This record gives sequence, structure tokens and C-alpha cells, in this order.
Amino acid sequence: ELYEAAQMQRKLSGPRQLRRGQFEIASEIFPVRYLSGDFFSVSDLGETTLLAIGDIGGKGLSAGMWFTHVLGLTRAHGESFSDPAAALTAINDEMCLLRCGAPITSMVVFRLNWSTGELVYCNAGHPAPLVVRGDGSVETLHEGGPVLGAVPGARFASGRLVLGRGDTLLGYTDGLVECRN
Repeated sequence: ELYEAAQMQRKLSGPRQLRRGQFEIASEIFPVRYLSGDFFSVSDLGETTLLAIGDIGGKGLSAGMWFTHVLGLTRAHGESFSDPAAALTAINDEMCLLRCGAPITSMVVFRLNWSTGELVYCNAGHPAPLVVRGDGSVETLHEGGPVLGAVPGARFASGRLVLGRGDTLLGYTDGLVECRN
């Protein structure tokens, strides 16, 4: 049953690879146990695509159960609001209202315009993604607010940039920096 749940979690996370125009999106999650609190989500919205990468506090079955709730909130609010900061504000408000004590969750939400390369993002306490420019320079994406579910009424701010040919956006979870082998 855990194996089947892990397979469903992978299916809900979105495609491992997606190409559109000059852009390519690739992702991979390697859970420590069968189920992961780390997630990556892709939602195609036509002209734009909503991307989210995050980490739900905890591991295993508990984090895996919260995964579906957090992913549902992300997709619902990410599609309702064009601004990632507004989406994360709404998600935070809902998580703070849960009486069962939602786990602390870090997340970055991106909205990528396929035709212009504009990337609007908001970081909710997640390890900062990096943009490696074609010329080798690196930008860190900090704009945002606190982790989700911890600060009732928290507000978030979005950042903007344009991805050009040869640029790479690297988003990751703490699993990358905690990896020892």
C-alpha cells in the first residue's frame, strides 16, 4: 500500500520533463522513505505555467498525507491568483486556520510566461532558488515571506525577472543540502 501511495504521489507531482518553446522543465524527487514531504508541481495554465517546489515538515506517511492537501491548496490558489504572493497569502491563511495543526511548509511558487520568459515568483521560507545566467552570473531568489502555517496574517511579496536563452532556474529542497552520499 505504501508503494502504491508513493506511485500516486509521483503522478500528482507533475511531469518529470516538460518542453515548450525554448524552455525545458525537469524534476526529480527521491524520498528517504516511500513517501516524501518534498514536492514539485507543474500546472499548465495556457499562456503561463504554475510551478511550485516545497517541503512539508516531517517525513514518511504523515508528510505524504499532507502532500495532497498542500498540493490541492497550491493548485487551487495558484490558478485563482495571477500573483504568486497572493496565492501564498491565501494558502498560509488556510493552513493557519486548520485546527489539526498543519505542519510547517516551505514553498516557492513560480509563474512562467512561455512567450516572454517572464518569471514571477514568491518564496515562503524555502531554500532560495538560483538563476544561473547564460553569462555565468548567479541571482538568488529571496523575495517572499515566512514559512507557511506558522504566522497567521502573514503577507508575501513577489519578485520578477526574465529568463533568457541560456539561463537556468534551479529550485531544490533541503534534501539536496542534507544529502551525504
